[in-house]
Amino acid sequence: MIRTRRAINAVVKPVIELKNILFYMLSLISLILVIALSLLVTKVASIMLQHTGLSRPSAKFQARSAFTGVGFTTSEAESVVNHPVRRRIILTLMLLGNAGIITAVASLMLTLWNPGQENFGVGLRLLVLTGAIILLWLISHSKYFDQVMNRLINFALRRYTNLNVRDYSNLLKLAEGYGIGELYIEKKDWLNGKTMIEANLKGEGLNVLAIKRKNKDFVGTPEGTTTIMEGDTLILYGKSESIGRLDDRSNDIHGQIEHRAQLAKAKREAEQKEMVEKMAAEKMRENGNESSKSQKAEKENA
Repeated sequence: MIRTRRAINAVVKPVIELKNILFYMLSLISLILVIALSLLVTKVASIMLQHTGLSRPSAKFQARSAFTGVGFTTSEAESVVNHPVRRRIILTLMLLGNAGIITAVASLMLTLWNPGQENFGVGLRLLVLTGAIILLWLISHSKYFDQVMNRLINFALRRYTNLNVRDYSNLLKLAEGYGIGELYIEKKDWLNGKTMIEANLKGEGLNVLAIKRKNKDFVGTPEGTTTIMEGDTLILYGKSESIGRLDDRSNDIHGQIEHRAQLAKAKREAEQKEMVEKMAAEKMRENGNESSKSQKAEKENA
């Protein structure tokens, strides 16, 4: 009888251990899949928000905030709520985020719960889980993965949705030292009280896209006679370095000297760019002439 029990235990025990291992592996795989899907969902939502006009950092921030259920009362959040397409994206993210968090917590509890087996202790489980999370983090921050995902998501958005898909970052060359920035006008600022003509920001290589007034009025593509006043917020496009310098410029003789220096610098850069373009055009023309001469010589020899 005792021998029979021992024989049964010898057979049953490995089966139970295998069952426990499979139970652990399934719960771990479920948790990793939930995390991976969460990253994918926020990535898709972030790109969709970018196509509605939000900048890349703002889109990523709003997508992650909505998915995790963390609310922020900011002007960006108000612009998201007041925009019908953005509002639908954020609402979908909130619903998916609630389901994802609950599923992740349940999977985590099942992963860490030890059903009486010693082969996979809590420490080992945490180690495997941490390794999987680090791997997912490295993949999600890979530039190659980011490029591939952007192409696939953009293709899917164009094919299966009516969303106006445009890559505003590439369109405005935001990754080449250029950017869009907001400049709040204070009393001591150099721009305070000046008209657009007097400021001549275009001569510094900066374009004023719009002005948000203190009283909430919005002036799009302001004209030369438009006056910049204290409390205004200027929306500028140009080199990020130039926008930062303008923000630090004071309304005194030093500010005027800085303005003249920036005008001269922008003029030199424009002249250098024009010279480089002319040299490139001449080189292309010379290459074309040499190519035509060689083709003519080949025909004569033939």
